[in-house]
Amino acid sequence: MKPPSIRQRIFRGVAVVSLLTTALMYLATFVAYEDMEAAMLNLIFAEEEAFFLSHLDRRNGEAIVTDNLVVAYIPPDSTQAPPSLFSGLASPYRGELHHAGRTYMVHVERIEDGTLYLAKDITPFERREWLFRGMLAAIALAAIAFALLLARLTAQRIAQPMSRLATAVRSLVPGRPGPARDGFPTDFREAEMQDIALAFDRYLDELDRLMQRERRLLGMASHEFRTPVAVIAGALDVIERNGETDDAVRRRALARIRLAADEMRSQIDAILALSRTPAGSVPGRTDMAEIVDSVIGDLAAAGLPAGRIGWSPPAAPVEALADPVLAKMLVRNLVHNALQHTGGEVAIELEQGSLAVSDCGPGLPDSFRSLLGSAGKSQSPQDGALGLYLVTLIAERLGWRLNASQAEQDGTAVTVSWKIDAL
Repeated sequence: MKPPSIRQRIFRGVAVVSLLTTALMYLATFVAYEDMEAAMLNLIFAEEEAFFLSHLDRRNGEAIVTDNLVVAYIPPDSTQAPPSLFSGLASPYRGELHHAGRTYMVHVERIEDGTLYLAKDITPFERREWLFRGMLAAIALAAIAFALLLARLTAQRIAQPMSRLATAVRSLVPGRPGPARDGFPTDFREAEMQDIALAFDRYLDELDRLMQRERRLLGMASHEFRTPVAVIAGALDVIERNGETDDAVRRRALARIRLAADEMRSQIDAILALSRTPAGSVPGRTDMAEIVDSVIGDLAAAGLPAGRIGWSPPAAPVEALADPVLAKMLVRNLVHNALQHTGGEVAIELEQGSLAVSDCGPGLPDSFRSLLGSAGKSQSPQDGALGLYLVTLIAERLGWRLNASQAEQDGTAVTVSWKIDAL
């Protein structure tokens, strides 16, 4: 069963409150009118009772009958019967009495030496009372109709921004970022709705950015993996020709396979580490000098020219608050990219709060330089670009700052820096 909408709940709430308020006002007005009428009649009766007691023959008894008034006084031991209007009424009696199509307010009261009968025709009052009740009922019905209309308009007015936001959210298509939600509303006049819409819009922007980054990362990964796969396939072709090659050629082919597999494994580890949610992980103190030593050893074991790396460990420990796995991936990709695209020395300089990798190559092309620090932007994958893109993603994950500068002659220096006061 579908739950009621906010509009329905608001309508019901406002309608119930309005109906209860109208009913209470109707009852209060009716009770006040009845009390006012009773007080007025009692006052009139009190005055007329005093008047007739002072003018009637209380010794022999007397009766007065007019068009709107019947008065009689019966002495104590008199056998005289009261007017037929009062027949069957015992003293004391006070109330309304219907007789011959008329309505009378009747008082039967025992006085010290007899009984006083007093009846006043209040038919005109009764007619006006029914007219008043009809008008009051008509006003109540009009108030109820107005209350329901007000409840409907109020519910529509309050729920309209929510409905607009809900419609916009329903129209979103998973996996379709950017232009698919250009019309997402944030121009609400209500402060609360605007806060919700802006927060949701920021969330969507971040989600779009992450989706674009993952798509680009997967696209670049599939593009970059083609090279080591081709290397492995070529080396296997060489190995399969056992009769046509010697052991040295096969060993070189196996080394090429090993190098390509290690490179793919490193890239896959980086992609998997970046795709996992970092929530709950607490970075610790990481010795960056040990990270650099480990990266150089891994590159040398993989057959890369690690001898071209210029590295002098600092005298004092250099620590960073980071995940050591991600820190090692970042340094490895920086150094590996420099070795892969240059033929000269690659220098690594480590200081408190920063690490710089510089080379003497032709310099980074603008398309590669734009990858550093711009992981959220959509760009097409290029040869050799995956390493730099991974560096940017890892730096963002660690909260480090990246800077690529061109040397005065040839070469490029890429510097990563982190906050020392966070340690």
